[in-house]
Amino acid sequence: MRLKYLFIILNGVLLFFILLPMVVSWLFLGIDFTLSFLQNSWPFLLFLLLFLAGMDVLFVINQKLLVLLQKKDWPALAVYLEDRIFRAGHYRAFLVRLLANTYLSLADVQAVGNLEKKIWDRKPGLVEKNILIFGAARILSKTAGYPETLRFFSARLDTAAPAVRSWVHWYYGLTLMLNGDLAAADVFISLTNQQVDLFITALSAYFLSETLGQSLPEKREALDEAIRRGREKVRKSLPLFQAWEKKLKKSSGEVHIAVLMKYLEKAGGWIYR
Repeated sequence: MRLKYLFIILNGVLLFFILLPMVVSWLFLGIDFTLSFLQNSWPFLLFLLLFLAGMDVLFVINQKLLVLLQKKDWPALAVYLEDRIFRAGHYRAFLVRLLANTYLSLADVQAVGNLEKKIWDRKPGLVEKNILIFGAARILSKTAGYPETLRFFSARLDTAAPAVRSWVHWYYGLTLMLNGDLAAADVFISLTNQQVDLFITALSAYFLSETLGQSLPEKREALDEAIRRGREKVRKSLPLFQAWEKKLKKSSGEVHIAVLMKYLEKAGGWIYR
């Protein structure tokens, strides 16, 4: 109900600002000026009214979705989204992403895998738009093998959207490491050389130092340089540990960040100790 009242108030505020210029001009400048104002400004006013009508339509269509999100009723939300996607045929990136996130909130990693298969059969492009969600679910899954997950990421190293490509490369390195392949070190070293997300830099340097370094004495010099460079990049951008924690908290809603939270907390402690 609070959401409904909030939307009513928002409508009232927008209508108030749409009507305010006309009322003020009529009261203080007369009807002739008001009519002239309307004649010159009607396209803009029409745009505002259409925008308001569009918001109202979207709210009515998605009211149940918004209510379930507000209540955090994940089981009911999953059923609702399944109905909209699979029965109504609304294969949209936002709905698919939200359903995958809902499954992860329910700790149902297998359901995310099943969702990926269904989406791949109908609209494979939606899998590509949600690489990090489906990839992170593969990492979490106890049934998905690392070789299969490795193929999932390796096939997208060069085709992933620029906005997520660095994360795809990092997850590829993580999967190599989980598969016992020390080639992960080369991936992490390369990422510390690039201008990438600070979390990628921090995690790469952390794993090079605390996990892979002991197994690669022949690469000690390159490892030490990458570790030093990674720590310096993070501390230069976020000089204080509190700034790191604030950024981490702000990003915790992103699934590909949330599944790594334990390692990010360790990486932060390692960088700022």
